[in-house]
Amino acid sequence: MDGPLDHPGSGNFDRAVLPGLLARLGPSVAAALRHQFELDLRGLRANLDAALETPGNAEALARQAHVLVALAGTAGAAGMADRARGVVDLIRTGDLSGAAGHVAALGPLVDALADFVAACPLPLPRPPSRP
Repeated sequence: MDGPLDHPGSGNFDRAVLPGLLARLGPSVAAALRHQFELDLRGLRANLDAALETPGNAEALARQAHVLVALAGTAGAAGMADRARGVVDLIRTGDLSGAAGHVAALGPLVDALADFVAACPLPLPRPPSRP
């Protein structure tokens, strides 16, 4: 799947991490996890946008960036996680305008990651074992 996640600005993205995680689960658990993961990313994007639109909301912006660190890392998007970690660091040093610029740039990458998650293949049911 080509797209914004492949852009050099997105950093390292190991496309095998999430499918590997899902493959270790049963089909129904993998489907539920994938669905929740996608919902979390889409909700995160909305929360990031809302935090950007609210002046002086550094705490909420930092909290959402920290959530992105975890979600991106779990999906194998190490570059995105690093960028989100950088946002948290900028906020801690008081550079809110720099942090806001980085968050705005991350928005399309969050959308692309959510799309990747939604398209991730689910494991096939295991055939019953024979005695």
